[in-house]
Amino acid sequence: CSMTFNEYIQTFHIKSFFFFFLSLWKIDAKTIEQSKGNFVDCHAIIIVESGILTISIKGKEYIMTANSYADVMQLNMLQFVAATTKIEAWCLMFSEDYFFKTFPSKAPAEMTYVKFISIHKTVRLDSSRIITLSHVMQSMDDTFADTANVYRDALLQIKMKILFLEVDNIFHYRIADDAKDDTDTSRQQYLFRQFLQLLSANAKREHTVDFSADKL
Repeated sequence: CSMTFNEYIQTFHIKSFFFFFLSLWKIDAKTIEQSKGNFVDCHAIIIVESGILTISIKGKEYIMTANSYADVMQLNMLQFVAATTKIEAWCLMFSEDYFFKTFPSKAPAEMTYVKFISIHKTVRLDSSRIITLSHVMQSMDDTFADTANVYRDALLQIKMKILFLEVDNIFHYRIADDAKDDTDTSRQQYLFRQFLQLLSANAKREHTVDFSADKL
């Protein structure tokens, strides 16, 4: 069963800021069991500090373990499949309307991030990175609870911006590190192929390591 963002959070009593279509969920196994079989149409940022969470994106299941991160764009048929009883995880869900209200003129992430996330549905991060994101979500949760705060709307938007800035910073370095690893691997593969070619071409007359190293 496919549900809209509002149908999902109202049906399963997930904490939300209804007027602006923003919801923050401290994930629990009981709610996931109740919601099993239902897809939600929303944009979601999910982090797992400990425990195991299984989600489905476009019908394919992904297992998120400790220090995992996922950014699921809208229209991806997100489903929460299962979770261990002892789980520490957050899910920030929001509509695209709220996203563009918060970021009206400039996207909060680089295009390299969008491409990276479209390929890697879930990502393992350093525990320190997950803790940073968890602290921001906890701060957002405190603002959710402070219903008498006259700046509640503005604070939630500011804290969402902080969350995306932290995400962008984390993945700026993560993507750069992955690109460096790919470059190093490509270089190693190139040298290995060259080495094999040299062996094949000179096997009968040259047998020393120094010869091969000099040619490479």
